[in-house]
Amino acid sequence: MSTMAREPTAGEVRETYAAGVQEFAAWLFTDADDSLPMVATLVGAILLARATAGTELSEKILESTHKALPTPHGPRPGLLGTGAAGVGPNAP
Repeated sequence: MSTMAREPTAGEVRETYAAGVQEFAAWLFTDADDSLPMVATLVGAILLARATAGTELSEKILESTHKALPTPHGPRPGLLGTGAAGVGPNAP
């Protein structure tokens, strides 16, 4: 994700990625005004939790974010990482 931002020739890739983020946000949360900030919060929480893996702070980040955000729709069929396995700071 961060390397894509540095790539000067990634125009088509960025457009595809942006469309995917918008689609995911629209699916995850029904209120369009809240969807992108909430997705950004989720992504930030996962990045911070992984960066602090093995510490008490890692779990606090995930738990507090989970409590702070509204409940999204159920798991999206066929989308990797939407179930309990493979999510969190210790995910592969």
